[in-house]
Amino acid sequence: MAKILSTILFFAMACSSQLASAGNTPEELERENLTRVIREVDYLIDEVKKIEKSAQNNNRVQFQYKLLIDDLIKVRQGVADHVNQSLDAARPIKPLNGVYGR
Repeated sequence: MAKILSTILFFAMACSSQLASAGNTPEELERENLTRVIREVDYLIDEVKKIEKSAQNNNRVQFQYKLLIDDLIKVRQGVADHVNQSLDAARPIKPLNGVYGR
């Protein structure tokens, strides 16, 4: 779990620290950075699936990998919706689960 959170924080910090390239408008730079976030969330989803396959299921408290994957997919979809839609378009926001241990 700590490795997953560390990876998420690393990617978030890497995206936020990108310097503007010459000739890119702020909108283009944002779109590029958000597209990178989408790829990184895809990577995280794949990593969580690998961790789930190798996890021992004999713990008293089970980590709910499926719920985490579902939330990552919602985050990915929200970012993709923003990149692909105009800012004027209203869209519903789905709540994240946020509880992964049972």
